[in-house]
Amino acid sequence: MSMVAKLIRLCFQVTGLLAPRLAGWAAFRLFIRPMSRAKKLRPEMQAQIDHSLAQADSRLVETSVGPVMLHCWRATQANSRPEPKVLLLHGWTSRSDYMLNYVPLLLERGITCYAMDFPAHGRSPGKTLQYWQAVAAIQEVQWQIGPLTAQIGHSFGGAMSMMATRMPDGKPCESAPGHLVLVAAPASLSSPAGYLVRQLALSKAVQRHFEQFLVANDQRPIEQLSCADLRQHWSGRLTVVHDQGDVEVPYENALEIKAAYPQAELITTQGLGHRRILRTPEVSAQIVERINADLLARCA
Repeated sequence: MSMVAKLIRLCFQVTGLLAPRLAGWAAFRLFIRPMSRAKKLRPEMQAQIDHSLAQADSRLVETSVGPVMLHCWRATQANSRPEPKVLLLHGWTSRSDYMLNYVPLLLERGITCYAMDFPAHGRSPGKTLQYWQAVAAIQEVQWQIGPLTAQIGHSFGGAMSMMATRMPDGKPCESAPGHLVLVAAPASLSSPAGYLVRQLALSKAVQRHFEQFLVANDQRPIEQLSCADLRQHWSGRLTVVHDQGDVEVPYENALEIKAAYPQAELITTQGLGHRRILRTPEVSAQIVERINADLLARCA
């Protein structure tokens, strides 16, 4: 642990003893603020991203939680079937750029591809993002672009994909796609929240206030913001992809999702970790093949 991290932890420990609610508020504000928005990439990777984005129709789309950047690569339709569409959703502090390896694979199969930057991420404006805002952005973009064949979400994007199948009033979201692909996704909001609690060594009192701020816009406690009730409002196909050595979102999350949704297909990898799993060609090809096979089965 770095000296800066140790000082931050000490500040939270002292504040937690004197004013636990204030420490909980500070932890909440830290939790909802993405810390990194731009990373210097290898020149060849940046060139690939620039080339892909140059082929896209990119625009800011208005939502109730602020504008979000939406990229679209439209496939050529060889027949009169409804246009198949897939939405890509990146992880926390990431951006849609890192998921563009899926674009050519989808286009080759005649599937139009969309990629969204969450608020306060990538090319979308903003400084903070709460989970309910991410869910709202997903649902509203889904409505705007029309029926989706599938949705691929990495990490935070996968968790929000599950939550976006449910409207705030508890009813099923009618715009939810029929196929969700979750890559290295946490099974609940408790997983990333718990990571911050451990990193800052928050006391039970501070943790309680932190979680109260986190779910202030929801009627449910944090324990219920999970995959547990997915089957109650969604009955589509679920593909879960996770690496056994993932240290950021442990493999147990994939097992928890599988247990909550037994009909899900679990694809397990080894040695790819949390981020490389997203860019590994063999894994990307497996995911797209399953989406295409599902699409063909529906059209048969």
